[in-house]
Amino acid sequence: MGGQLKGRIWAGVAIAGAVLAFVMVLWAPVQGSGNLRGSTYSLAPSGYGAWYAYMAERGTPVQRWEKSIDAWTETTPETTTTLIRINAQSPRDYDAYLDQQELEDWVATGHRLVVVGRSAPVTEAPFRTVHGTDQGTVVVETARRQSPGLDQEIVLGDGFGAIVTRTTLGEGQLVVINPPYLGANAYQGASGNFEFLAQVVSSGEGPVWVDEYLHGYQELEADAGATATESGDWIQYLLATPLGLILFQGLVALGLGVIARNRRFGVKLPLVSPVEDNTAAYVQALGGVLRKAESHDFVVQMLQQAELQQVCRRLGVVPPKGEAMPDRDALLQAWCDQTGGSAADLEPLLDPQGQQGGRRWTETQLLRWLATIAQVRRRLHL
Repeated sequence: MGGQLKGRIWAGVAIAGAVLAFVMVLWAPVQGSGNLRGSTYSLAPSGYGAWYAYMAERGTPVQRWEKSIDAWTETTPETTTTLIRINAQSPRDYDAYLDQQELEDWVATGHRLVVVGRSAPVTEAPFRTVHGTDQGTVVVETARRQSPGLDQEIVLGDGFGAIVTRTTLGEGQLVVINPPYLGANAYQGASGNFEFLAQVVSSGEGPVWVDEYLHGYQELEADAGATATESGDWIQYLLATPLGLILFQGLVALGLGVIARNRRFGVKLPLVSPVEDNTAAYVQALGGVLRKAESHDFVVQMLQQAELQQVCRRLGVVPPKGEAMPDRDALLQAWCDQTGGSAADLEPLLDPQGQQGGRRWTETQLLRWLATIAQVRRRLHL
């Protein structure tokens, strides 16, 4: 009995060790590398390491800021300074950042803010476009475009909207670059991407900084570790570091293993095999084929017939003898009487091709049409 208990304890220790190793693997990249997409420390295709080296060779080196943005606005010099913020993972975060009055006041005093990767609406522009500039050929891979206001200068754009804009705020400037990877490592082969971005960020006076605090890099205080070590309170020091959290999690896992004695918490449940739905699998496969073939017109035709039959049954409209579809006027009259809506609400279902003007359907237009049909179904409680 004692040997069995000892074996279970060692099993619990092994489980705790495995949990500790797993947590250490997960913790390391979070603390060390952060979000490397858009970082000048990254040599991956989505990083900006090559552009950072290019700026140094060009003679306009970029400095890295690794403290919070509050510290930035408090310590930046009065001379003109340019701050670049690249965040390819969460471009919408810039919208909240730009709403801060503190930032607007900082820019208005004569500084420049360059935002790389701000969210914008999707347009019908091709995903990959090539633009000729004085700095060379600039490759842009996004269908998103900005809609500039009257106070915004379009630095780069096309017929679908603006790609790079410049706005004057007081005595300073705000530059918004729509694509997050304009100067990423993946575009080293493009003749103009690096130089175009260099011209945009260095067109003003003063030093150029890039915010690496966004990507998880944080400058450590020089005397933080020394203070804790000199005080002799090494236990508090360990608890204040990620190692303390890892040790705590390991002890919790060890305690659970000892208490459970390698037993399950609860009754063993039988494994239930999932029921295969061949019809659903067939419909999904057919939908994938139609999408790849861009057969949107065929999909609209099939869906229109099926939805019209549902609407007719719900409204109680019977097609004339020998006809597949009911009289249009009778159907519209029944719709208006029973739902209180207008005849225009049902037009997208009755004449989808007329709504489209005879042109081929795109995926975006198909989704809009489906949204309209969904409104009709809600009105009829289908």
